[in-house]
Amino acid sequence: MPISWRILIDWDGDGSYAHDESTRVTGLRIERGRRDQFGAFEAGKATLWLENNDRRFDPYYAASPLHPHVLPRRGIIIQAGSDTTAATIGVDASDDVAVSADESLSYGTGAWQFLFGGRIEDIEPSGPKGSRVVCLTAYDGLRDLAAAKVAVALQQDIQTHNAVAAVLDAAGWPAGARVLDASSDTMSYWWTEPDTHAKAAADQLAAGEYGAFFISRAGDARFINRANYTADTAAGSLDEDILIDLQLTAPWASVANDVRVRCYPTTLASLADLWILRDYGVQVTAGSSRTIWVEYTDAYNARCAADGVLDPVATTDYQANTLPSGAGTDMTASMTVTASIYDTWAKLVVANTHGSTDFYITLLKIRGEAITRQAVTLIQEDATSQAAYGRRQITLDLLTQQSVDTAESLAEQLLAFLAEPTPSVTVRLDNRIDDLLAYDLCDLLAFTSPEYSLTATMRVDTISLWTGSTMQDLKGEFVLNPAHTQGMAPPWLLETTGRGELGQTTYLGW
Repeated sequence: MPISWRILIDWDGDGSYAHDESTRVTGLRIERGRRDQFGAFEAGKATLWLENNDRRFDPYYAASPLHPHVLPRRGIIIQAGSDTTAATIGVDASDDVAVSADESLSYGTGAWQFLFGGRIEDIEPSGPKGSRVVCLTAYDGLRDLAAAKVAVALQQDIQTHNAVAAVLDAAGWPAGARVLDASSDTMSYWWTEPDTHAKAAADQLAAGEYGAFFISRAGDARFINRANYTADTAAGSLDEDILIDLQLTAPWASVANDVRVRCYPTTLASLADLWILRDYGVQVTAGSSRTIWVEYTDAYNARCAADGVLDPVATTDYQANTLPSGAGTDMTASMTVTASIYDTWAKLVVANTHGSTDFYITLLKIRGEAITRQAVTLIQEDATSQAAYGRRQITLDLLTQQSVDTAESLAEQLLAFLAEPTPSVTVRLDNRIDDLLAYDLCDLLAFTSPEYSLTATMRVDTISLWTGSTMQDLKGEFVLNPAHTQGMAPPWLLETTGRGELGQTTYLGW
């Protein structure tokens, strides 16, 4: 079955993706996914090689029809179709990456399929006259989110998907290029720490939900909630008969029989000191000021956010004297403190308004209601599995999961699935076009290998696609990991031995 390609590039930077460079492409490689099934997804990468004899892609060539727009940071969309008569997919000029609704269009129905959406980061012309080529390297939006610092103010009773949306808003991510599932969890209090990067914040939120965050093949920011991440329905199937190569990890490599899930219940404390100046030798000369940046800490001396932070009050929160011991003349009347209040810190400007007398700061503090995170670790073990395979421990540190019950249910679910071996699988396919173009990251596949007596629901964690000697020679590799679905434990049957012991042989959904 022939493959048609569309390599759409927004050389003008206007969101139109008006240039299709597919006739010049001689090879491509796309790599997307993650290394660890419990880890965060990495930025997807696309590499393309294009014929450049007329120097069309040479940033130094003023006669190029693209000059002076051969620049990095231009948007790129890679699509494949079943034939040249495939329906044209519209690209919205207001959307900086792609149209999310089009991602559902499937290969083999006369439509185009998205394979990658992102931005060009490097353009490398090379080769002598007559055999010039250019290598374009592009990354998806996770690269931009990893570099973007965000500040999201303290939020109360916020659902996880709304927190992800707030992070994307703060990073300037287009509203039309995101697909966010309605989340299962609500956080009592949530905020971003200073100098937080958008990707790190979104990864934390997805991990706390036991969901996923990545950039889809259409270029959309994609958040999958826990219910969909652990769904039982597979998007398709793969059988070893269609593969040219199959590699399995050792059966016990995926075993975990000591499962630890750390969550962080969050509470609001009563009004108390959040910070106190401990250095009594800080002097402010007459007519000058000192600026002090402070970080809030809770009753356990741990950094925290705070609500209801008060502006400092004279004699209660600050005092000044001519001697650092607090003796001498009381200068508090000549002391002003101007506070800029933030969620986790404050900026204090201390001024001495006296015309001739210096003073020492003998009291300076900030009061408010500390928001305390308490780490709680839930542990589930399987003695039988430990006897067979040795103790194999995994720990999930979920900073944004605030429910002990949810964390305990997750630990139980994971132990029920991971106590016995289900290997990870790497599969390779050559020119199986329907299969190579059908799936995205986190899709569930029903995988069957009679040779290894393996029938399991697997999650797509890595996708690699590349062309061989021609653009009609498409090869690919998927890394499939065991999917921890809500169907991994049998249903609860009352008064049935082996099916009715809640928390032992069967588990409630979460």
